[in-house]
Amino acid sequence: MTRSALLIATAQTGDARLKPLTTPRSDTNELAAVLQDPDIASFEVSVLIDEPTHVAQEKIEEFFATSKLDDLRLFYYTGHGVLDADGALYFAMRDTKLDRLAST
Repeated sequence: MTRSALLIATAQTGDARLKPLTTPRSDTNELAAVLQDPDIASFEVSVLIDEPTHVAQEKIEEFFATSKLDDLRLFYYTGHGVLDADGALYFAMRDTKLDRLAST
């Protein structure tokens, strides 16, 4: 069994209508430190900060596709969440454009 975490933080987005956030970077780095600590959680941790959509999508797919039945996986995202007209939720990434949610 492996204990793995994928932490994604987005403070800056590609759309000026989404205000920059001040805490995602520090929150994510602090959580990574706790999860990696062998006396607390002993997770293998991957961190993505302010990456574009295609990088995050590939990393998320790889993270879950490589898991085995008895693995413990933790996925964490901090940043803007955006709903489209149908109510679907999108994670805002560095290159997100509000009028092109599906592709960004």
